[in-house]
Amino acid sequence: MGPPTTGPAKRHRLSHTLVDELQSEIESGVLAAGERLPTERELCDRFGVSRTVVREAISGLRAGGLVEARQGSGVYVKAADDRPDTAAIFTGGTSDIVAILEFFELRQPIETEAAGLAAMRRSAGQEAAIRLAFEHFRSCILRGESTAAADFDLHMAIVVATNNRFYIDVLKFLGRKTIPRPMIVAEAGGDPRSYWEMVQEEHRRIVEAIGAQEPEEARAAMHAHLKSSHNRYMSQLRHDPAGSAGSKPKVG
Repeated sequence: MGPPTTGPAKRHRLSHTLVDELQSEIESGVLAAGERLPTERELCDRFGVSRTVVREAISGLRAGGLVEARQGSGVYVKAADDRPDTAAIFTGGTSDIVAILEFFELRQPIETEAAGLAAMRRSAGQEAAIRLAFEHFRSCILRGESTAAADFDLHMAIVVATNNRFYIDVLKFLGRKTIPRPMIVAEAGGDPRSYWEMVQEEHRRIVEAIGAQEPEEARAAMHAHLKSSHNRYMSQLRHDPAGSAGSKPKVG
């Protein structure tokens, strides 16, 4: 996972990666129900990350209902039956296209308004962080790498620029599962390049509107992006109704 870093965008990516690693071990039974997680120091040494990254990752697992802290004892894996219903958000439910569509409906009002607030309130440093996150997303596309973490980091950078802790808390709670696995839909003609060009351009419009401090344009751009994403998945559902039964989306 690489050496520790103090950069906030990089730190977030590392914490998301650590969440995925630990979640995978929990779901596979490597970390069994009732088992105590390794200590912060052990996780730092194992993954080569800072204590801050480890703490953020554990917070993410707790928010997902996968683990619980016991005072004076440590953090333990919760039994599946003890996890709240919201944990389904974090444990693969978004492989179901219907669930993805419902998630976009949830994100639409929250992130549309967040984009408008970010355009009004963002600092120069926050604008730079948004642009850096966008460039990272773009570089992942160019290198043919997974964009999931970079996509989430971009949306998180926008929410941070609202300077409203509750928007930040909501997106952190929902976590990276708000970014479903990309699938190549009919509207993209089955061409991965067309799909990614569309998504990249949608993100660019959001970033530019926030940079120009145009809140209505930022809201419109975010609304258009999420609506287009919703429509692409709806098209996939119409094209492949079996997807609603839990078939795994194709990765672009």
